[in-house]
Amino acid sequence: MAPKPGVIPLRPLSVGEIVNAIFTTIRYNFLAVYGPPLIIGGGFLAVLAVFGAAEWTPMHSFWVDAQNNAHIDGWKPSNSEITNTAFAFGGLLLLIMLAYEAVYISASLSSVATLRHAVVGRRIRFRQSATEIKPHFWRLVGATLLMQLICLAPMVVGIAILLLLAFATDSAGLIGLLAFLIVLASGVWGMYAQIRLVPLSATVVLEGKSPIEAIKRAWRLNEGAWWRSLGVTLLIGLIGSLIQYGVNQVISVFYAGAIGFGGSTIPTDPSSPTYTRDLLVAELVMIAVLLPITILVTLLTLPLTTLGQGLLYIDRRIRRESLDIQLAEEAGIPFAGAAPPTDLV
Repeated sequence: MAPKPGVIPLRPLSVGEIVNAIFTTIRYNFLAVYGPPLIIGGGFLAVLAVFGAAEWTPMHSFWVDAQNNAHIDGWKPSNSEITNTAFAFGGLLLLIMLAYEAVYISASLSSVATLRHAVVGRRIRFRQSATEIKPHFWRLVGATLLMQLICLAPMVVGIAILLLLAFATDSAGLIGLLAFLIVLASGVWGMYAQIRLVPLSATVVLEGKSPIEAIKRAWRLNEGAWWRSLGVTLLIGLIGSLIQYGVNQVISVFYAGAIGFGGSTIPTDPSSPTYTRDLLVAELVMIAVLLPITILVTLLTLPLTTLGQGLLYIDRRIRRESLDIQLAEEAGIPFAGAAPPTDLV
C-alpha cells in the first residue's frame, strides 16, 4: 500500500483521489489557498464600486431621457449619451476581464504553492503562501498570456482572412461557410491547447521555468493524457457550477423575501408616475445584492480548478518521472527505488 503523508497517496492518482485531495487541501489550508484571490477580488470589487458610482449620474440621466422620449418619432440619444454608455459598458467589460485574469493567476499561485506542502503533510499559513508566490507572479502572468495567445491565434488569423475576403468578394455564402469552419476549427484548437497546457501553472511555480520554457515543458508533460485531463477538468468545473447554482438559488430566495418583507415589489404599471424611479431602484437593489455575492461565489469556486490542475501536474510527474519517490523522501518516508530528477519541488 502506497504511503500517504499528506492529501494524496504517493502513487498514480485516481479521479476520486484528485477530487478528495482538492477539498482536503482547502480544509486544512483555507487561508493559504483563498487569501490571495480574495484580496485581489476584493480590490477589484472596490474599483468596480468606484467606477459604478462615477458612471451613475450620466447613466441615470440617459435612462430618464430614454424613458421620457423613446415614444417620440425621430428621437435618438445624443452623442454624449452614446459616448457615456459606450464608455460605461466598455470600462465595465475591461474591469471584469482584468479582474478575472488577476484572480485566476493569484488562485493558481496560491493553489500550487499550497499543494507543494500539502502533498507531504505540511500545513501552510497565509503569510508563508504570499511570500512564496511573489517571485513567480510576473512569470505566471507572462505564461498565462502566452497560453491565451496560443489558444486564440487561429481565431485572430481567421478573422483577418475573413475581412480580406469580405473586401475581395461579394459571395456571402462563401464567407459564411468559411466563418463557420474557422470558428469550429479555432474552438477545437483552443480547447485542445488549453487542456494540453493544464500543468502550466505548476510548471512555472514548482520548476521556476520562464514562460516559453514552461509552455514547452507543460506541453510535453501532458502528452498522452489529454482525455484524462479534459475529464477531470470538466468534473471539477461541474462541481463548482453546482455549488454556484445552489448558492445563487438560496440568495434569490432571500432577495425575493426581502423585497416582499420590505413592502415593495418590482413595478409593473408603466402608467404610474413613479414607474421609472421604482424600476430603477428595484434593479439597482438587485444588482447591488447579487453582483457582489456572485463575484464572491466565483472567487470561492475558482481555486477548485487551479487545485485540480496542480494535482494533475503531480499525477503526471508521478507516472512519468517517479516524483512519488522524491515526495516520500521529502516527507521522511523510506521509499525504495531509483532517485528521480532533482529539478523540482
